[in-house]
Amino acid sequence: MAALMRCRNRMPPVISHCRPWHNYDGRVYVTSIFEGSYRGLANVTTTGNAGQKKKKFSEMVNDNRDRAFRSLLVRLGDEGMDKGLLAYCSQHGKVKHSFTYDGQDRYAVVEYAEQNDVLELLKKAKPPRSQSKMPFRSRLLNFSGGDAGNVKTKKKRRTTSARNTGKDLQESFLRKLSNAESVDDQMLLLLREQAMPDEDVHLRFLICSLVEEAVDKIVPSCRVYPFGSSVNSFGKVGSDVDMYLEINSENGVVPRKTGRHQYQMLFDTKSAASERAATQQTLATMATYLEEFVPHCANVQKILNARCPIVKFYHQATGLQCDLSSNNRIATKSTELLYLYGNHDPRVRPLVFTIRHWARVNSITSGVPGPWITNFGLTLLVIYFLQTRAKPVVPTVNYLRDVSDEEDHLLVENVDCTIASDLNRLAPSQNEQSLEELLYEFFEFCAKFNFQKFALSLRHGEKFSKPESGNPLYIENPFETELNITRNVNYDHLQRFVTKTQEALWIIDKSESRVKDVKNMKNSTDIQPWGLANLLIAVGTSKRGLRSKSLLLNEYISPIFQSLDVTQSSAASSSAKDAANNNENANAQTAAATGHRTKATRSGHSDRDADVTSDNPNDGQMKLISKRKTLKLKSR
Repeated sequence: MAALMRCRNRMPPVISHCRPWHNYDGRVYVTSIFEGSYRGLANVTTTGNAGQKKKKFSEMVNDNRDRAFRSLLVRLGDEGMDKGLLAYCSQHGKVKHSFTYDGQDRYAVVEYAEQNDVLELLKKAKPPRSQSKMPFRSRLLNFSGGDAGNVKTKKKRRTTSARNTGKDLQESFLRKLSNAESVDDQMLLLLREQAMPDEDVHLRFLICSLVEEAVDKIVPSCRVYPFGSSVNSFGKVGSDVDMYLEINSENGVVPRKTGRHQYQMLFDTKSAASERAATQQTLATMATYLEEFVPHCANVQKILNARCPIVKFYHQATGLQCDLSSNNRIATKSTELLYLYGNHDPRVRPLVFTIRHWARVNSITSGVPGPWITNFGLTLLVIYFLQTRAKPVVPTVNYLRDVSDEEDHLLVENVDCTIASDLNRLAPSQNEQSLEELLYEFFEFCAKFNFQKFALSLRHGEKFSKPESGNPLYIENPFETELNITRNVNYDHLQRFVTKTQEALWIIDKSESRVKDVKNMKNSTDIQPWGLANLLIAVGTSKRGLRSKSLLLNEYISPIFQSLDVTQSSAASSSAKDAANNNENANAQTAAATGHRTKATRSGHSDRDADVTSDNPNDGQMKLISKRKTLKLKSR
């Protein structure tokens, strides 16, 4: 495959974010006030430097929390006040880092070297008269006044609208992909465009610190942590902020006599029918408090009857949607698990970002709840795939438990959540496959895997017979192994996912003959996609005849629907039989047109995958995409 086989032995370089930051979907995000390095989550998620010590998840969280509590979030009242703010803040202590961003207004984040400097500045700040009785001092401030108009370094306000420029930015992004030298470079470019920059991570920790300071008045000694995509190394710009409220009050303790000369210390709390009821009451109180007293917390909603009760609110200053939950420690441990996988091998994050973006373009995933696979479920599917290579790229959850030390042992509600916290204890992968090889093999794996019969276990890195649950797709929860992460996915959406993976293989094979001509047309003003760019153009939406929807339906998609047709009822209508006959005719035509292709077993597959496909109903259609092996051998 000329399109996907160039530069296969080159390892991914270390990614560094550039400023100003422009996300390709149209959101103008961050510009820096001054030049200088900024240490954020990317510094610990990039593992390309040999011998570089990797941070523990807890170390990363504590470092970012410390920076957040040393920071101010300031709304700039006028144009060109960046320098004025920096000069003013410098009068009260040493400013370590700062940056600005545009939302509904222009904001700056100023990080001091010492937290005491923040307290000194807050003493100088004055609340508006309407808020003179605020129960706490917020670090979300307004800065105005001065002679801002005469600042020589005044910067023009950015007012780019995603609605007006999204299409242009999409085309610009596709052009960048098409100009890349290899598929590996394309995947790394996509990672750089979509992954959270350091400033975004800092903002999320800052929001949590602001909420924590506010609710400390009603829930003393609590802590608010971000979890999920904000800190698991797979976060995308603009994604929601998941927050976890950890209640660790030391107040209200009273002695209770339990027997002669025997005593216990118990927390004296307001009674509740159950722990769940107590969590609901706490979140309900916090929702009211956020709405009434905490600046920039708007559209507060109580969703207390969900499996995991949450409070949703919109943070106006950052433009981020926030979900606050409590008593959700297993979810935070799942966040740490993904963090370990994302930082264990430099190929994991580019591969996950590429597949998730491909899934979004093809409407396999969605930003709203529904019967489709979630980004979390899709990420776990990619990790399982990486576990089951002939030479695994990432280890199993059981391996992470086996190499843990005593301080890592954790039991949450009788669930064993023990995994190694030290990334440096994990043996490096012996797998040397390129990103493009892994991408192709992922599509091939999903197109051939028998999801009807088998479930997937990340804990063991193996498939197993699917329980009698009626779920079309079954991915075992890594910790609560009796639960199915993808229980919401219905048959139609699973079928669509498999269809799209087979279509991706077809696109890769079809595009190979066009690559050489495309790369020789560097002076063309038209977008000439190849490799990954071809996969990211939705079927039927491309221009200039780059892809034909009818061609796909006639040559490839129609046979797939027949191959995926499983028996779900004892009888079928006569119209369904006619449709099946039409599919048989399409199959015969496709087989005749592609009879020259031969099936080959790829060397990168695990032995554990071989028996998966032996009774797979999709196996017959994979003959359409078997050309890659022969071409790969020729290229070598």
